Amino acid sequence: MGAILSIEYVEILKRRAQQFVKYGDVALQNEDYDLACFMYHQASELYLKAILLRLTGHVPRLHSIRQLLALLIKILEEVFHQRLNDIIDLLRYFTSRYRSELKLLDEVYVQARYAPRRYSREECESLRDLSRHILEVVKLIEERLSSI
Repeated sequence: MGAILSIEYVEILKRRAQQFVKYGDVALQNEDYDLACFMYHQASELYLKAILLRLTGHVPRLHSIRQLLALLIKILEEVFHQRLNDIIDLLRYFTSRYRSELKLLDEVYVQARYAPRRYSREECESLRDLSRHILEVVKLIEERLSSI
């Protein structure tokens, strides 16, 4: 995939992520909590994959938000350690602070589609907020990368 296509692919992933948030909000409003939770997972996954594609030139074949965040931290440490210490510290704090919510978000990937488990409005709102936080953190990373 050429550089221009990679840049276009990054934008496609980000646009899809934003659409997943939008339709997740519609599902939440319609009290379809399982589907909304799944959409918030997808939004988080695609936005993280977009920044990883930008940094590495490929999309990891992972679905775990925690693993994607760990990979992002590792790459930022290896490539930009001195210049992005504050961002790396923020990501570490974020993964620690939202540990239980991130675990729930990872669970949603399978459970919301196949398991008899039902998600509550409160869980769904928590995942919506978490998904938005992930998008904000990735946008912050993108802004910093643009200034390097």
